Amino acid sequence: MSGVNSKMKKDTLETLLIRVPVAIFSFMYSIFLIRMLGPEGNGLYSFIMAGIGLSILVFGLDAKKSTLYHIVREEYNTEKVIGFTFKLGGLSTIIVVIILTVLYLLQNPVSFFFIPEEYFYLFYVLFFIGSFICQHFTELFSSIIMGHKAFRNYNLFMFFTSLLQVLFYGMGYLMVTRIGEERNFRLLFLFILGIQLLILLTSWILYRKTFKGRVNYKADAIRPSYLRYARLSYADQIGHFLNKRVDIWFIEVFSGLKSLGIYALASQMTNFLLLFAAPVEEVLKPYLIGMDRVEGNKVFTQYFRLIFYLISGMALGLFLVGPWLIPTFFGEDFSAAVVPLKILAVGVVFVNLKRMMINYNKAFNDLKINIWAQWSGVLVTVILDVILIPTYGINGAAWASLLAYIATALVLGIYLLKRQSISLSDLILLKSNDIRVLKALLNRLLMQK
Repeated sequence: MSGVNSKMKKDTLETLLIRVPVAIFSFMYSIFLIRMLGPEGNGLYSFIMAGIGLSILVFGLDAKKSTLYHIVREEYNTEKVIGFTFKLGGLSTIIVVIILTVLYLLQNPVSFFFIPEEYFYLFYVLFFIGSFICQHFTELFSSIIMGHKAFRNYNLFMFFTSLLQVLFYGMGYLMVTRIGEERNFRLLFLFILGIQLLILLTSWILYRKTFKGRVNYKADAIRPSYLRYARLSYADQIGHFLNKRVDIWFIEVFSGLKSLGIYALASQMTNFLLLFAAPVEEVLKPYLIGMDRVEGNKVFTQYFRLIFYLISGMALGLFLVGPWLIPTFFGEDFSAAVVPLKILAVGVVFVNLKRMMINYNKAFNDLKINIWAQWSGVLVTVILDVILIPTYGINGAAWASLLAYIATALVLGIYLLKRQSISLSDLILLKSNDIRVLKALLNRLLMQK
C-alpha cells in the first residue's frame, strides 16, 4: 500500500506542476475568447455551453464517471468497458440530434432552454450538435486515459490543448480588433467549433497512445453494472451541474444575454482556482476506489487539508485583485463583473470543499448523500434566484450561488463527520506531517526531473 501511496503522491505533484502553465494558458485564452465575443457573445456562448453540458449529463448519462470506475476496477474487462462506453456515446449523440431537430421544427418555449430565442436558427442548432459531439467524446477519451492512470498523457493533453487555444483564440481576437466592425457571431462560433474539433482529435490520439488493446463491442456482461453505477450518480451529477449553472437560465430570462456574459466572466474567473484542485480529484479518485475505508480516510483527509488552504489563499487573492483584474484584462465593458467576482471568490472555497467530499463518496460508492446535498443546493439556488435576480441582477445571482454552495457543503460535511471516522480537526487543522510530506515529495520530483 505504501508503494501505491508513493505513486499517487508523485502523480498528484506532477499534475499540479503541469497545471501551473495550464492555468496561465487557460487564463490567457479566456481573455482572448471573451474579448473576441464581447458581453453579448459571451452570454450566448455561455448559454449554449450550459445546454450542451446538461445534455451530456442527461442523454449521455455522464458516462465518463462510470467508465473511469469500471476501468479502474480489475474485475471488469477493459475492452468491453470501452466498447460499451462508445456505444453509449453514439446512442446519446443520436438522441440529441433527434431532440434538437424536433425542437427546431416546433420552435416552442422548451426549444429556448438550449438556445436563446433570438438566436434559435439552424446554424446554432448545428453548432450545438457539433459541439456536443466534440465535448462528449473528448470527455470519454479523457476518462479512459485517467482510468488507466496515465496521468502524464492526460497532463500532456491539458498542456497542449491549452496552448493551442491560446494561439487560435489570440488570432481570433486580433482578427476581430483589426476588422473593427460589428461582430459576426456565426463566423466566430464556427471558429470555436474548429478549435473543439482539434481538441477532440488530440484526445483521440492520446487515447490510442494509452490504450493498446482491441475494443470489444459485445459488452452485455458490462451493461448492468455500468448502467447501475451511472444511474446511481445520475441525479447527483445533474444536481451538481444545476447547482453551478442553473443561474444562467434565470439571468438570461430576467436580465438578458449581455448581463449573462458579464456574470459568466466572474464565474469563469473563479473556476480557474479549481484548476489547481482538479489534479487532486483526478489522481485521488482512481486510487481511493482501490483502497479500504481506513486507508482511504487517511489519504483523503491529508489531501483535503492541503487543498482547502491552497484554494482559500488563492480565493482571498482573487477577492483582493478582482477590482483591478477585470477592467485591466477584459476592458470596461465587463467592469460590472467585479462585485459578482468578489462574491463568487468566497463561494469557490465551498465549491471545492463539496467537490472533494462528493468524490470521496463516489470512490466508496456512497452516492445517495451526494444526491440529497446537490439537490438541496439546487433548491436554494432556484428560490433565491427568483427572489434576488429581478431586483439585484447579477449581484443577486452571485449571492444566491454563494448561499447554495454553503448549503451543499454543510449537508455533505455533517454527513461525513457523523457517518465516517473523521473529525472536523482532521479536515481543517494542518498536521506537522503535511508540509513535510509535501516538501519531500516536491524535492524528490524536482530531483527526478
